Amino acid sequence: MNIYILIIYFFASVLVGYMGRNTFAGAVGYFLLSCIFSPPIALFFLIVTNKKSRIDPDKKNQDL
Repeated sequence: MNIYILIIYFFASVLVGYMGRNTFAGAVGYFLLSCIFSPPIALFFLIVTNKKSRIDPDKKNQDL
């Protein structure tokens, strides 16, 4: 029965990592965070933190 819990934990960590692919930590960072702490805690950090903003090359020089 314990192997099923580990499989669910691993896939939950992979899912959290996939959801965090466009953030400052990236997919690997959130995967490791969810493995070290737990997937719900990493998911909480994912929801609270902001996504990485992409710089639009056309808009970055408009302030000049």
